[in-house]
Amino acid sequence: MDEGSERALREGEIVRVTEKMFHNSFIGNLTRSNRQLLETQERAGTGKRINRPSDDPVGMARVLNFRASLDKINEFNQNIVRGDSLLALTESSLESVGNLLDRTKQIALAQANATLSGADRMAAAEEVETLFDQLIQIGNATLNGRYIFGGFKSGVPPFSAQGSYQGDGGSAAVQVDAGIEVPLNIRGSDFLATDLDPAVEGATLLTDLNGGGGVAAGSFQMTDRAGNVAIIDLTGLTMVQEVLDAINAAPGINVTASLNPEGTGLLLSDDTPAPTQDLKVEEVGGGRSALDLGILANRPGEISGTDLNPAVSRSTSISALRGGAGFSLGSIEVVNGTQGATLDLSGAQTIGEVLDLLDQAGLNLSAGLNPARTALVVTSTDLTTTAVVKEVNTGTTAADLGLGGGNDILGTLGRLTEALRRNDREAIGNLLDQIEDGLDRTLALRTRVGVRQNQLQETNQRLEGLEMDLTTFLSGVEDADVIEVYSRLSLQKNALEGLVAATSQVTRTSLLDFLR
Repeated sequence: MDEGSERALREGEIVRVTEKMFHNSFIGNLTRSNRQLLETQERAGTGKRINRPSDDPVGMARVLNFRASLDKINEFNQNIVRGDSLLALTESSLESVGNLLDRTKQIALAQANATLSGADRMAAAEEVETLFDQLIQIGNATLNGRYIFGGFKSGVPPFSAQGSYQGDGGSAAVQVDAGIEVPLNIRGSDFLATDLDPAVEGATLLTDLNGGGGVAAGSFQMTDRAGNVAIIDLTGLTMVQEVLDAINAAPGINVTASLNPEGTGLLLSDDTPAPTQDLKVEEVGGGRSALDLGILANRPGEISGTDLNPAVSRSTSISALRGGAGFSLGSIEVVNGTQGATLDLSGAQTIGEVLDLLDQAGLNLSAGLNPARTALVVTSTDLTTTAVVKEVNTGTTAADLGLGGGNDILGTLGRLTEALRRNDREAIGNLLDQIEDGLDRTLALRTRVGVRQNQLQETNQRLEGLEMDLTTFLSGVEDADVIEVYSRLSLQKNALEGLVAATSQVTRTSLLDFLR
C-alpha cells in the first residue's frame, strides 16, 4: 500500500483497493511464505540450522572453528594409526631378534663345552649362519613397501647379504597433537650392525662421499637469484673444503657455500638484495658432479644439499663420528687364541690411528674396515683362531667402534660362525658376553618401543574424548531441533495453503458478480 493510501486511512477516508494493489500484496506474502517454507525444508533435509553464513554469521564462524579442530584431530588420529602400525611391526621384529639370539646363546653355551668335536662345531656353524640370514630378513622388513630399519633411506634394503648397514642415521617422528611429536623408527644401526656415521667435514675426501662412491669429476653451473652465472670446475679437487672454496671464490655471483648445520651436506646461500629468479645449480655437459654433491636443485631461497653419507676412512676423525657428535675412546681388551692384551686407544685422533694401534698389538691381528666402510673389523691372521674384542670394565669403546657389543648383533654372529668353523672354543666362550649384550640391547629397544606405543594409545584416547566434546559443541551450534523444524514445517505449509485458498476466494469473479 502506498503512502497516500495509508494517510487516507488514518484520516478516515475510504480508499479504493485496486486489483493491482491486491495482487502485489498477495505476491509479496506468497514469496515470503514460500521462502520461509523452503528454508525450513532445507533445514529438515540437512538437519542443520546453519547451512550458509547468512543464516547465522556468528554461529557459522564457530562452526568453521569446530570443523577445523575436528579436521586436525582426524589428521592426528591418522598419524597415530600409521605410527602404531610401524611400532607394532618394529616390536614384533625385535621380539623375533630376541628369539634368534636366545637360540644363538644356547648354541654358544653348548659349543663352548670341551667335550664337543670340530665336526660338532662345524654343524653348529651352519645353524648360526641360518640364524644370521634370518636376522638379515628381519632387518630388511617392510611396511607398505618401505623398509622400516633404514632410517630415512626407506626405499632400499638397509642390510646387504653380508650384514653391512646401508641405511642412514635418520630418525623419523610423527605429530600426534599440537606441538607433540612421538619418535617412531628404530634404525638397524641401533642393534644389528654398527654405523659410525661420520659427519661431512672440510677435510672429508670427495672419494669418501656417497658411501665411498665419490663425486664424479667435472663441472657444474650456478646461477644466482640476480641471474649471474658461474661455472665451478672440480678438476684436481680432493676435499670438501676445496669445493667450498671454489664456489666462494667464483667471480660475479652472490652465492656463499658452507656445510649445513647438521653436518650432512653442503649449504648454498644467496644474498642477492632484490632477487629476480631462483637460485639454480645445473650440470654441465651431461655430467653428474652437482648431483653427487647433493646440490642439483632450483630453489627460491637457499639450497640445503642432500645427505652425502661419507664412508669411514683412515683419515676420518673420531670427533666426526656419530654425525659429528663423536665419542671418547678408552681401552679395549683383545683376545686371539691364547694371546691377549689391553690396548689404550684414548690418544687416537683418527680411525687410521686406531687401526695402527690394533695392527701393532702383536696379536696376529689384521684391523680394517668392513666392506661397506661403516665400521671397524678385526680379524685373526691365524686361521685356527678368531679375534674377539672385549670391553674393559664398564667402557663402551669396543661397541662404539663396531668391534663388539649390543649394537653389532650381526657382527657377533659372524664372529661366532668363524669361531665355530675354526674350532676355537676359547673364542666361542668369549663371545657369550657379546651375545648377552645383544639380548640386553634388544630388550631395551623393545621397552623403548613399548613406551612409544603407550604414548600413542594415551594420546588417541585423549583425542577421542576431545573429538566427542567438539562434535557435541558443533551439533549444538549447527544442528537443527528436529521436532521444532517439523512442527514449523507443518505450520508453514498450512499457512501457505491457507493464503493461497483465501486469495483465490477473494479474487474469484464472474459476470454475475458484476451484474449484482
